Amino acid sequence: MENTDKKMMAAGSGVLVIMLLFSFIQTFRTAQNGKTLDEFLAVSMPRPLKEMILGFSLEGRTVIRDIEGNVIGDLNVKKADQKPKGSSTKAFADKGRKAKSPAAALAAQKKAQISEQRRKEFQARVIEQAERYRKSLNAQMVAAAYVEAEAEYFAKQNPKKADPSNPTDKEDKDESEKMTSAEWRSLVLTQPSQENIQKMIKALPAGEIELDTYLEISETLIKDNSQEKRRMGIWSLTSVYRQEAFIMAAHLVPDTDAASQKLLNDYMYNYNRNQTLNILEQVLKSPDSVAAAAAAQSITKAIQNIQSTKTPGNTPPASTDRGGGRTAGQPPQAQQLTLSSYQRLIPTLKFVAEKNLNNLSQWAQNLLSQLQTIKTTA
Repeated sequence: MENTDKKMMAAGSGVLVIMLLFSFIQTFRTAQNGKTLDEFLAVSMPRPLKEMILGFSLEGRTVIRDIEGNVIGDLNVKKADQKPKGSSTKAFADKGRKAKSPAAALAAQKKAQISEQRRKEFQARVIEQAERYRKSLNAQMVAAAYVEAEAEYFAKQNPKKADPSNPTDKEDKDESEKMTSAEWRSLVLTQPSQENIQKMIKALPAGEIELDTYLEISETLIKDNSQEKRRMGIWSLTSVYRQEAFIMAAHLVPDTDAASQKLLNDYMYNYNRNQTLNILEQVLKSPDSVAAAAAAQSITKAIQNIQSTKTPGNTPPASTDRGGGRTAGQPPQAQQLTLSSYQRLIPTLKFVAEKNLNNLSQWAQNLLSQLQTIKTTA
């Protein structure tokens, strides 16, 4: 009985719910003017009204446009950062500079200082190079003038003589095969080896190199800072016994180191030989006072050495070997001199004493008296 009542109550409740739902649907249909339930439940996105579209504008905004002019972005620049209307370009630039941070201003100042310093250094280098070039050019001009004057002097003193024993065609052929002065300078000065020095020494008596070129190369080597080049230069100079070589040696002595001075003095001393004594006579009568004084000193020293020995014919000492295959500074086949050998100088000494050439009058008179005494007692 109790179960039957419960079932009855549940069925009544269900019927009531269905009736209420039916009544709600009918009421809603009436409110929607006849719309169905499906139409009522359909959903769609809202769309702006025409009035809203007409109110949208880009006026007063900074935008980014692509190459075709289409808007692709908005910078959203604040009005405080924009260039104010009516202001000048300079004022706007000044405002931008003031806005820079202190660190950026300091970096810019340092960069400007470095740039200015580099500009000054570059300008100083340009001025220095120009001055060095000017001095070098002046030195080259002076050296060229000296070489030209020296060559002219040597050419007058030693005119080149043709060898009649050689046919003309052979002589022309030899001339074409000779090295020029410039080629000799380039060869020996750039490569002052023993081989090249020997080649130049042999070329001089063969007429393959001019005397002025030979002496110029020797002088350049002797004045070089390199000890090896000085040694090669002295070897080449002391291998030649000419008046011009003696004069050059006399002028080089004050400008060389102690070792080179000794070698040059020994070289001039070795002119006290039968084959080269006549060169000392020529130097005594030359207008070169430095060379004349050196010749007088060499003669005096040689006579003193002969008098200080028991053997009257003592040979003056020769310089040490410097790589020439023979004792450099010593004439080939040198013959010994005695005091009586210097009597051949008497005419020259009288001339020097009478004219007081190169202020050597007193020296010439003293040596003349000594030699005349020897001749009287002999």
